[in-house]
Amino acid sequence: MLNGSGAMNYTFGAYSSCCYFWDEAGGMWSSQGCEVGRNTSRQVTHCKCSHLTWFGAKLFIPPNAIDLSSAIKNFANFDESPALLATFCAILGMYLVALIWARRRDLKDTSKVGLVAVPDSDISDLYRYEVTVYTGRGKAAATTSNVTLIMCGELGESQAVTLTDDNSEVFQAGGIDSFFVTTPNPLGALCYIRIWHDNTGSNPSWYLNQVAVRNIDSNERFYFLCYRWFACDEGDGEVDRVLPVAGKEELAQFMYLFRSKATRDFSDAHLWFSIALRPCRSLFTRTQRVTCCLSLLLCTMLANVLWYQVPQSQKEDVIFESGFIRITWHELLIGIQSSLLVFPINLLIIQIFRNTKPRPLHKDDSCEVKSICSRSVTTPAIALQDITTVTRETPDVVKSWTHSERRLDSPYKQRRGEEKKNLDTIERPTEQPSPVSIESFDYVDGAKPLFKSPAEANARKSKKAKEHVGKVLLPWWFVYVGWALCLLTACTAAFFTMLYGLTFDKPKQHAWLISMFFSLVQDIFISQPLKVLGFALVFALVLKKPQGENDEKLNSELAKDRQWLEEHVGQRDKRRNAISNDKPKYLPPDPSALQRARLQRFKERKMFEVIQEILFYALFVWVVLVVAYGHRDPNAHVMNQGLEDVFSGRAKHDHSVPDGHSLLFQVSDITSFWNWTEAVLIPGLYSESWYNGRSDKPGFLADHTSWMLGTARMRQLRVKAGDCKVHDVYSGYLAQCNGPYSWDTEDTTPVFRPGWRPAPSNYSTAQNAWKYRDSSELRSLPYLGKLALYSGGGYAFDLGKKEKAMAMLAQLKRDKWVDRSTRAIFVEFTVYSPYTNLHCVGYLLLEVLPSGGTSPFSELLVTRIDRYAGNFMIFVLLCEILFVLFTVYFTYKQGKEIAREGVAYHFHEYWSWVELVLSGCSWTSIVLYFVRFGINKSTVLTYHKDTSVFVNFHALAASDQVFGYVYAFVAFFVSLKFLRLFRFNKRMSLLATTLKCSAKELAHFSIVFGLVFMAFVHFCYLIFSTELYIFHTVLSTVETLISVMLGKFSYERLLQTNRLLAPFMFFFYSIVVVFILINMFISIIIENFQRVKSQNDLQSNEYEIVDFMTEQFRDWLG
Repeated sequence: MLNGSGAMNYTFGAYSSCCYFWDEAGGMWSSQGCEVGRNTSRQVTHCKCSHLTWFGAKLFIPPNAIDLSSAIKNFANFDESPALLATFCAILGMYLVALIWARRRDLKDTSKVGLVAVPDSDISDLYRYEVTVYTGRGKAAATTSNVTLIMCGELGESQAVTLTDDNSEVFQAGGIDSFFVTTPNPLGALCYIRIWHDNTGSNPSWYLNQVAVRNIDSNERFYFLCYRWFACDEGDGEVDRVLPVAGKEELAQFMYLFRSKATRDFSDAHLWFSIALRPCRSLFTRTQRVTCCLSLLLCTMLANVLWYQVPQSQKEDVIFESGFIRITWHELLIGIQSSLLVFPINLLIIQIFRNTKPRPLHKDDSCEVKSICSRSVTTPAIALQDITTVTRETPDVVKSWTHSERRLDSPYKQRRGEEKKNLDTIERPTEQPSPVSIESFDYVDGAKPLFKSPAEANARKSKKAKEHVGKVLLPWWFVYVGWALCLLTACTAAFFTMLYGLTFDKPKQHAWLISMFFSLVQDIFISQPLKVLGFALVFALVLKKPQGENDEKLNSELAKDRQWLEEHVGQRDKRRNAISNDKPKYLPPDPSALQRARLQRFKERKMFEVIQEILFYALFVWVVLVVAYGHRDPNAHVMNQGLEDVFSGRAKHDHSVPDGHSLLFQVSDITSFWNWTEAVLIPGLYSESWYNGRSDKPGFLADHTSWMLGTARMRQLRVKAGDCKVHDVYSGYLAQCNGPYSWDTEDTTPVFRPGWRPAPSNYSTAQNAWKYRDSSELRSLPYLGKLALYSGGGYAFDLGKKEKAMAMLAQLKRDKWVDRSTRAIFVEFTVYSPYTNLHCVGYLLLEVLPSGGTSPFSELLVTRIDRYAGNFMIFVLLCEILFVLFTVYFTYKQGKEIAREGVAYHFHEYWSWVELVLSGCSWTSIVLYFVRFGINKSTVLTYHKDTSVFVNFHALAASDQVFGYVYAFVAFFVSLKFLRLFRFNKRMSLLATTLKCSAKELAHFSIVFGLVFMAFVHFCYLIFSTELYIFHTVLSTVETLISVMLGKFSYERLLQTNRLLAPFMFFFYSIVVVFILINMFISIIIENFQRVKSQNDLQSNEYEIVDFMTEQFRDWLG
């Protein structure tokens, strides 16, 4: 287009296309003899070649164009893009906070890595083992108790070894702890281990995943799977278990491999989750992971902004389409190009961090080496020395546990069975190692040992040595290369992202940031977890091989290093003193003590569950009520009443109107309807001048405060002429009759001539009042009136401006637009009050009876379309998000309880049904919220297309109304469920137990009461329905008889209808229902109340928890 200087501005889009053919002689793609034709577009490449062969094309979709010189100048106006500025400030702030937190956690992790020499180990022992304990993740999985282990093999068993570390905490949630254990005698192939804890400390409960034992000399591994609780208050309540060795079949089971692989990848391979779940043994630190996440995020933002809303042709080449999934070549190419921009550099950075050696310490830093060599991933390269075989004299007497003396082993003698009998024939080795090496054993299905020849043993040993060779790591200084690449990539991506973002206008900028946010959330919480689960599935189905740990080589070197052994492993004399007793240092608790601890722990957990439930549910109730009352404005009723007064005629009643029919609710026929439109409707829809002669802006109503959105519309529904048959007796007097309205009898003739005269087939008119349009054209919903359910179609027209509306109504009155076939007339409008930010969707309905009378009706639905205006409504939005999170949590909790208890048992209680209904209503309200959001967006867009025509907001108001109804049920059941929290109160529980005990009797009583009550309902309806309005339907009769029970009834009106039957009915109803049945109901309640109160067995035993809580609070207060 021409600008002010007369120059012509053009916008160009560039893309690159090439043509190639496969050169069979050269074995490569070549472009010789081929050129790109002029018919090439973004979707199709036109190739012109001078030869026939296999050929292909390369298509590159260029990113959004940018002028660097002008874009850099936009940095001076960065404050004009608050959303972009806030996004980058938030990213930088969260990165710095996460970096500080990650650095602190990395420092803690250094004390958790490496090998721990247990106090019971002896440097002179020939047989050394690495025991690795895997603690589960989750709530209360860690333990503070003392864990003890006994290893039992085919050649013997070890002493009781306490797995502890004086320098750091062990057995933390998700932790992997390795211990160095020695034995004076060989154990052979391990058969089982016995492991227990003493149930001491502030958190004795412990969840054990598995134990892995590795013979350091032979490098043989034994796995003992558990995945159970060691706790008096979890699982089966045991703290002492015997775990058999896992065979090859168990280690190759799908569930074990899938669970172990998925757990490992979620904590290490998932870049975002691994910030919090990083394994302590990984060389990839948390600070490095946080920085890599920053680089990945900024690169993804750059790729997103480069190709955001890139122009494409309307005709797209669809690759795949199924339901909501649709993939085009354009999207595929952009995805490939974005991936090539984001992933190679970030994958290189991550691999550098993962495969870089720790930085070695200086040799003279001996103090530092001593402090961290046992539990630090940054252990220096210690000069290893081969330990020669230590010749020991066999002690004359070593006091130890014999099989007859060890009471700890007695429960498990039978489990060894025939294996112990076979072991008795094997000669015990002396102080020297047995001539038959442990390597001479092999396994069949991981259980039965078989002797092998020396050649086979040597071959297996060489094979294990090859397997133990670790991967090649980069030099330690490569970590600086990784940091430089990471920070450079992040800064470059941030710079160009801001550069592109500043070229967008605000709507496009906001849309891009929102799409980027949802894309990030989808990638972190959906795509990446699915990828992890997919890899775990393939690993479990295809590879079927358990993975080793990252620091096995480090632990092996430490276990063979003489300097480390001398510093961390005790001497023989000290060990003798440690094992001189008959019993280990920490025994498992005896059954009586365990039972007491179990009861005490049960009460403590119950107490904390009660306190947590009360506080948590009180917060949920508060959130529900904030959301409920946040969407209810006290001004809504004032607006509703004001508009009703304006359009009914009560606000400005003109007594000069003929025959006094100016009020809406006084309209009784067609004539009074036209009088109401002239005297009330038109003056109400359009504002008049103020007292000082000034006029409002066009669009305001007569109240001078409400603004009309678009214009008002009048719609008529008719029935077909002669839709009912005149009886033969009166056929000579009546030509036709018109019945009541129904969807079958509705007149849907496309067009009429004025006066409802039939029109020829080629007739057309510009007056919409005589043309029928269905509900899809009018965008109207069916409407329930007093007499019928009316469809959304009809003969409708817009009123427009005041002069046009008056002239049109006068013309329609002359043409008899309302006649005997008319059954309903709608006046529809939508107004907005800028002072209260409220909208009102109005329906003024006149229902015409077949007899000629009318029934006026009005409905004004007040809603708020722009919900989140003001600080308080932003707070309500946050509460709505909390409500969704609470709903997800309670649904998950209830589903978990159903899975644990079973459907039949779970729904045996009354409160389970209340929770089910509450969850259903909550999810229904959430769905309706998003439905309303979509309707709101669509309706507002329709209104902005043309603000001079009528736009129907009824669907929006109706969805908001239904949402309010459902959410009212949510508030009701939430408040009702709050009573359950008082079940620990003796009086409240007494009432609940009384109703539970009397439920059967009340059920039988309700049958008798219902039959007697319905007998009186039928009698009253059949006798008084023709004379009293309060008995005109069965439902109104039920309401009236209930009012009689409450004493709200006029006996004089009843007596005037029938002087004989009225006193008879009233007398017997009062005697039978009011005096007899009601008192029987009260008697049932009182009798069961006395029975429950006198029998302690019927009362709840949860009062003990209240007493226990009282005692605990007294102890805490001193």
